[in-house]
Amino acid sequence: MKEWLRFSICFWHTFRGKGADPFGFPTMTRHYDNEQNTLANAKERANAAFELFAKLGVDFYTFHDRDVSPEMDTLEESNQVLDYMVSHLQSLQAKTGIKLLWATQNLFSHPR
Repeated sequence: MKEWLRFSICFWHTFRGKGADPFGFPTMTRHYDNEQNTLANAKERANAAFELFAKLGVDFYTFHDRDVSPEMDTLEESNQVLDYMVSHLQSLQAKTGIKLLWATQNLFSHPR
């Protein structure tokens, strides 16, 4: 059954969402997230995510590109930072054995 029903943790909902709904304010704060749009903060979130994945014994995770990597001033900078974060995530995967189930791209938020 484990091969057919692959449980994963979604990075967006677990590590980026703020617990708000259309009728209320955010309800979550996270000690590892200083809310800055920086590479250093993206790494802190990824490190915290893999710590939780490992503690829970989860085999898989999922993400959108902008969940794990900040949007920078230019497309070139954004791609460079994303490439770096992909390498960082791969090293965390190798260290823990946790695998990526799927990743998708956010093609709707930025006016570019």
